[in-house]
Amino acid sequence: MPSKDPERTCQRRTKRDKSNLAKSSGRETYRTVSVDLGQGDQVGVVEARKMPGLFEGFGWRDVQRGQEAIDGKELRYSDQTGEDWAGHAIADVLGLDSSTDRRRVRKIIEAWIASGALEKIPKKLPNGKTCPILEVGKWACA
Repeated sequence: MPSKDPERTCQRRTKRDKSNLAKSSGRETYRTVSVDLGQGDQVGVVEARKMPGLFEGFGWRDVQRGQEAIDGKELRYSDQTGEDWAGHAIADVLGLDSSTDRRRVRKIIEAWIASGALEKIPKKLPNGKTCPILEVGKWACA
């Protein structure tokens, strides 16, 4: 089924295959754009496109709001836990969709854990098993 979003249908990704084991530069993303020739004609041109970064558009205040969203709620670390996943609360605060932006939200959570803004703590469940939950680590401040 073709995509209805014209932005998605005009994008292409390339990856250089290498025969040696040296690290490659990664993927390059291109998109097709229309260029007006000035005579009433238009031609399709391929241009390079820089993909947005993980934290593009977010600042330290968003970290604070994310911390406030999970503070004291014992939300789970794993995204396989349904509505108890901490990513739902963080995605709501950041203005992301927790289902379509799941991968980005997981990476944001991992980065916040690595920075100390969040901590992954084991919690004992009533059935005797343990599961990791997220708690606020060092509060983000100005």
